[in-house]
Amino acid sequence: MLRQCSTALVRSAFIGSQWQPFAAVAAISAGSWPCSAASLRKASTAAADTSRNYSAGMPANAMDLIKELRKTSGAPIADVKSCLAAASWDMDAAMEALRLKGLAAAVKKASRHASEGLVAVAQLGHELVSVVEINSETDFVGRSAPFQQLAAAAAQATLSLAPQAAAAAAGQVHEVDFQQLAAARLADGSSIEEGCALLAGQVRENIALRRGYLVRAAPHGVVCSYVHMPVAPGAGRIAAVVALQAENGHVQQAAQAQLLQLGSHLAMHSAGMNSQYVSRQAMPQAALEAARADLASAAEAQMPGKPSEVLAKIVDGKVAKWCKDVCLLDQKYILDDSLTIAQLLKQQAQQLELQGRLQVSGLLRLQVGEGLHRDDDGTLDFAAEVAAMAGSK
Repeated sequence: MLRQCSTALVRSAFIGSQWQPFAAVAAISAGSWPCSAASLRKASTAAADTSRNYSAGMPANAMDLIKELRKTSGAPIADVKSCLAAASWDMDAAMEALRLKGLAAAVKKASRHASEGLVAVAQLGHELVSVVEINSETDFVGRSAPFQQLAAAAAQATLSLAPQAAAAAAGQVHEVDFQQLAAARLADGSSIEEGCALLAGQVRENIALRRGYLVRAAPHGVVCSYVHMPVAPGAGRIAAVVALQAENGHVQQAAQAQLLQLGSHLAMHSAGMNSQYVSRQAMPQAALEAARADLASAAEAQMPGKPSEVLAKIVDGKVAKWCKDVCLLDQKYILDDSLTIAQLLKQQAQQLELQGRLQVSGLLRLQVGEGLHRDDDGTLDFAAEVAAMAGSK
């Protein structure tokens, strides 16, 4: 038996149909919201009136405007419609409303954890390289085309900060001041920070700029980069940059191509072998002390009751092994494990007929989310992947 519809029931039908009047009436007619014939006629009349009023303010090309703004902004379709209607179908005003709406949404999401995303690299010849990390909440968004475009644009914008990094020694890694990085201008005139906020509003996730670096080639040197398994040109989860320098004198033009190839191979090696420092001598003292403290704590837990002198020697050995694992010059070359990187550089200097040593003056390796807590602890054997890729070439 039919029941009388309440106002709340009719309202729920409208909400359930996303405020589409005739869809709401159709749902009521189908029995989803049962009511009397009189109430049904009343709801149908109200729906028709609402639809006529809504349609009266719509221009003939409303659907074209909606499609265009949706494509331009990337915003959800509901937001596009509401902003266009509120702006009397003025595209510029609606776009500005969507921008402000996106910024407001980004502020609300800024505290949410983001450890996915991309590391993007931009390069100016073999003289200057920029690397930027931008994080997202999910890998799905991090691999999306809009995110890839933002990451690439941010890396390109970071190249423009080279004058601010001029004071940094050539051939060495320069971490860009975060405020300068966030304010760097994208091609459309907005800042990187604004670009992240706008994308956050579109994808409904926290999009966070994390860090950026510049590496400039030293005199008589080159700087080379490598992105491991890129999802887009110059963008992936791991990137490495190596600055190579001929210590004394210029590199002959004929040997330049060989030097660039070596630099590219060393960058690939660094990505695969997790090279963190050029050498133990170049390692920051704080990093060495932190590693020693961690290894000492682990040794004490594993060997309780050992005399302190014995433990100290054990820890010294572990520290030495750790240094070999993370210092580039001490590592076995990924493409020829009969050589360490130090031996490889000496060999290459002789082949290139350089009047001095060939040295690595700068090293940078970034991995998405490193140092950030993750919900999963799955890892990939990147060294094996790099070696396999190199062997297939």
